[in-house]
Amino acid sequence: MIIDSGAWATTHFNPELEVRILGLTTDEENKLRQLPSMKPPGYLGSWFIDDGRRVSIYKKNGVFYMQTMFSDGSKGEDQLAEKQYEGGRKFVRVKYSDPMDDFYVIDQDSNLQHWSSDVDGTHVLYKTAEKLN
Repeated sequence: MIIDSGAWATTHFNPELEVRILGLTTDEENKLRQLPSMKPPGYLGSWFIDDGRRVSIYKKNGVFYMQTMFSDGSKGEDQLAEKQYEGGRKFVRVKYSDPMDDFYVIDQDSNLQHWSSDVDGTHVLYKTAEKLN
């Protein structure tokens, strides 16, 4: 396993076994879920992703954006491009243009799916995020 590559837990013998579960506390999760919703014109929705993020997708001045908020209060924003897709509305982050990069799909049930590239080059459904509003 590669360190800092997305594991959900770590273990070490120092010399006793130390197990550390990574992720949000209940308070951190509640804080993310209760953040006020941004609803600018072109707002498509907000979703809670159980790895510690809350994302919102919206369109401003003809351009799609994904705002990501974290439990520590920090946030980031990525420009998105919408691509053709049969299973819903597919979005890719513009700064990552390789076809092998991750992408997001708002499916017919308004869930936000996160698709990731597998070792064999195919994409697999990595997570499905819960829609908040």
